[in-house]
Amino acid sequence: MPRYFFEVHNARAVEWDEAGSECSDRSEIERTARQRLVAFIARHAGKPVPLCLAVLAECGAVVMTAAALSADEMQIFWR
Repeated sequence: MPRYFFEVHNARAVEWDEAGSECSDRSEIERTARQRLVAFIARHAGKPVPLCLAVLAECGAVVMTAAALSADEMQIFWR
């Protein structure tokens, strides 16, 4: 199963996924991205600020990006 790496950042913090996650399809990538956003928001609580998320394949290619104020409002862009 392919492995993907999730980078989440806002104006105050950046988190890079060193281990990656195995995802079988786009819906699983989106579900994992939402989980990462929720966890990021919980760790960096405070006034909501725009978040950016990038999903990279093992080869380093960007496969998905997203922008959000919350995981519920995530706008996804597939590459």
